[in-house]
Amino acid sequence: MTFMQPPASGNGEFVPILAYKANQGRLYTRDRVQDTNGTWEAIETEVTKEQPAFALDFGTLEVGWCHFVAGMAPLWLMVPYGQPMPERPASPGKNDQGKDLNYRQGFRLKVAGNAIGGVREFAGNSAALINGMNEVHSEYERATEAAMGKIPVVKMTDTIAVKTGQSTNFQPVFEFVNWVDRPEVLGPRTVPAPKATLAARPAAQPAPDETVQPPPQAARQAASRQMADAMPF
Repeated sequence: MTFMQPPASGNGEFVPILAYKANQGRLYTRDRVQDTNGTWEAIETEVTKEQPAFALDFGTLEVGWCHFVAGMAPLWLMVPYGQPMPERPASPGKNDQGKDLNYRQGFRLKVAGNAIGGVREFAGNSAALINGMNEVHSEYERATEAAMGKIPVVKMTDTIAVKTGQSTNFQPVFEFVNWVDRPEVLGPRTVPAPKATLAARPAAQPAPDETVQPPPQAARQAASRQMADAMPF
């Protein structure tokens, strides 16, 4: 089991991120770019107002313990969803005031969509974000489409202010847009599709003016060969 995700290497290797900042209620993409001097830097772009649609790949959902520090690579102790929760790791050190730093429970999964620039990693350990994701995951597990192996395409349409003590965080509200077949670019599943239940929600039907005929199988295969990471959403 990998305990710590290594920092980006000198050649600029970096996992693109979709980040949610609970203290702001805003959504960002985070990429690493190289300037003319060859120096790599992380660039954040806010996409809250655009409400980009993206697929949540619950087939790669991980839960466990994580520790985030600005300017440093995250620390992880994660397992695929459904496996026993690992024990909380020891403190990774102390802060500037000499207080112990602690891991917090969190999640991690892949997300994908043309509107967010391809495949990204989406993770967090704030209570507000986790509660918002719990709402989505509960609906996902009840859906007939999920039992068929599909994954949901969502967009963040709103936030709910949650005050705790003297601080206020914002819980994201995700709206289901569509269901899609899980693209190969997301890699192998580590979490199986949920089993169908008698209480499963019927598969969603598109509105008459939104019906789109899928392309022939041969065309889909040709498109896949032309661009390995192409996604129809």
